[in-house]
Amino acid sequence: MSQLTSPFAQYAVASSSGTGSPRTPPPGGAAAAAAAASPAGPAGAADKPLLSAAPSTRGGAAPTTLGGTTIGGTTIGSLSILSTIDVGDLHRLSRMSSFSTVARYTKPKPPPPPVPRPLAAWLGWWAAWALPGLGMFCEAYILFSIGLVKPLLAAAAPSCFVTFETCTEAETHLVNYIPIAARIVGMLLFGTSSDVMGRAWASRIVASIMLGGALLLVFAPLLPSAPAFVKFYLAAQTIYGFGVGGEYPVASASAAERSQSDPALRQHRGQQVALTFSQQGAGNFANACVILALMAAYGQTGGQLDAAASRDLVVLQAAFIAGVSLFLVAWRFLVLRESEVWRAEREDAVDIAANVEHRKTHHLYSAALRWLGPRLAVTSGAWVCNDFAFYGNRLFLSTFIAAMYPKATPFERMRWSALNSGVAYVGYFVAAALMDRPWWGRRRMQSFGFFMLFLLFLTVGAGYPALTASTAGYRAFQALYFLSSFFNQAGPNSTTWLVAAEVFPTDVRATFQGVSAAWGKAGALAADVLFAYVSVRTSFFLSAAFGLLGCLLTLLLLPDTTGLPLDELDRMHKYMLTGHFEYYHGDAVRPQHLSLFERFVLKWHARYDPALDAAHKEIQSLAPSVHRKPADAAPPPAPWPSAPLTWSDGGWSAAGGGGGGEGGAALDALGRGVTGPSWAPSYRSNAASRRLPATGEEGEGEGEEGAAAAAAAGGGAASRGGGPRGSIRRERMEEID
Repeated sequence: MSQLTSPFAQYAVASSSGTGSPRTPPPGGAAAAAAAASPAGPAGAADKPLLSAAPSTRGGAAPTTLGGTTIGGTTIGSLSILSTIDVGDLHRLSRMSSFSTVARYTKPKPPPPPVPRPLAAWLGWWAAWALPGLGMFCEAYILFSIGLVKPLLAAAAPSCFVTFETCTEAETHLVNYIPIAARIVGMLLFGTSSDVMGRAWASRIVASIMLGGALLLVFAPLLPSAPAFVKFYLAAQTIYGFGVGGEYPVASASAAERSQSDPALRQHRGQQVALTFSQQGAGNFANACVILALMAAYGQTGGQLDAAASRDLVVLQAAFIAGVSLFLVAWRFLVLRESEVWRAEREDAVDIAANVEHRKTHHLYSAALRWLGPRLAVTSGAWVCNDFAFYGNRLFLSTFIAAMYPKATPFERMRWSALNSGVAYVGYFVAAALMDRPWWGRRRMQSFGFFMLFLLFLTVGAGYPALTASTAGYRAFQALYFLSSFFNQAGPNSTTWLVAAEVFPTDVRATFQGVSAAWGKAGALAADVLFAYVSVRTSFFLSAAFGLLGCLLTLLLLPDTTGLPLDELDRMHKYMLTGHFEYYHGDAVRPQHLSLFERFVLKWHARYDPALDAAHKEIQSLAPSVHRKPADAAPPPAPWPSAPLTWSDGGWSAAGGGGGGEGGAALDALGRGVTGPSWAPSYRSNAASRRLPATGEEGEGEGEEGAAAAAAAGGGAASRGGGPRGSIRRERMEEID
């Protein structure tokens, strides 16, 4: 479709400088209305394009006109319009709006408390992100415990983990592989399910699965034989990992949308999401502290670990997370409510696909993949690079600590592990503090973090012989390794979780976040396999290489969503869904929010024009699209007494006959007379016919026969302005005005 036109001069309204109400046509009929709206006169108003895909006038091009009002540069001035616009075109343009969906999910601003209560305010702030992040707490507690409990497992079942008398070495390696593989499946399944069933029920299901897996982990060490323990432990880790995998896309999407629904948090969305994700660091740190406390309580501070005590430690540390998981399930079933952002935007997108594009739901995903494929590539690729370095090092943390302190006891090594986890935990809060700063933002934070990982791991790998030759070298080794943990959390580990939920629209957000996270865990799985067969020094070189690759991917392909509202991204996606992306001129294609690839290869920045976008928004605000019947909606007055109105396909339609055969006429949500073809696309195959026909416009191949058939069936309303339908439409619009 090359343009949307505005052929109906009778629907023009005076500009803000005219006389009378801005929405009331001036006296003198259609011609006077057009003359008031356009300096070019009535003849020119009907021929001017409503929407223009021309480049912005900031580059020196001729100014664009909208309804006869000149708009150029970056401001509109005193523009006040409801353009001379075909009602079908107006309906289509309004369907690409986000005004109605934002109004549905925006929470009212709460009144300020009468008396300041700092403690209550702090607890409310903490609970707002800590409770939704409990799933990530549980994920890190168990996943990262694999590297920490390996010495305990070796002491509790030496025939399986040391001598391999009753278990094969391959079986013991599955302790690392199986949980990651289960997470990949959970991410893909529950990411898609969350976009279909909603965030709340997906959260409840994954929490219930995690609780079941945690309970199995508690009882696994109590089995009498080592082989049975290993098999049961692997089954429990698989179930738990499956639930934890679903937690990634669900928690990330929910955190972003929770900030979007609250006007007070929209400018701090990155901070809120990063704080929610910081519960992963809390779980990591808590796991090390719990094991450390249990080792002290059981007297396991010497050079050798007792088998019975080690078994009890594995049971108790799992029991702790089972209790947290139980609380998580109760909270999500009793307190958690559905994301109103997801509900509003998903229903709107599905309605556009079904009733505007006449396609099935998969059109949401195919359209997003067509336009946002490079974004999926960078969110997935960067996550692979991050998890290869981060999770690989976490899974082999005990090996690295042993390399740093070869003569230390298991208890002393656990203390160093707890310290490393504490340093990493601080990085989460640094990321949260800087995430929304315009001078730093997501892209700079992620690229800088990757670059620091590259430098630190390269330094450790290159200087490994010297770093492990003396006490001073070990101290330097420790500092470099701890710094890598800090910059990972203050960089790509936090940003990959966030941006995968921000660069995609709401209706497919969890699906694409789950795909990105699954690719990341594939990187962790690759690291787990490789690190088991290479030296410690080589593992650092590999981590450095992936750090550099992640930095390059981020700089080239990652857009920066710092300061970009999620509803603007959803609005852009609606233009994509309807095939009108070339007419989108809003902030989502502002150069600072685009990647280098989108700017210099796809040229999306050339579409950015705040003046045209403001004009679109003004029309959309004057003609909001209420595409589904509200619970208390009453039909507008019938256009003729004998034609009752019923809700159908997003608008009120007249059933039965009467009125000279106009029983098939329909009114949209604003009460305007429209026909089906005015807002439903043609399915003709050639590209030229993809333009949506205007109300009353003849379809391809109809010609005089089609007009005659329409006249016979509908009372002769074959022209845009003539016949009963045109009269009804004008009367309806005048009533609304």
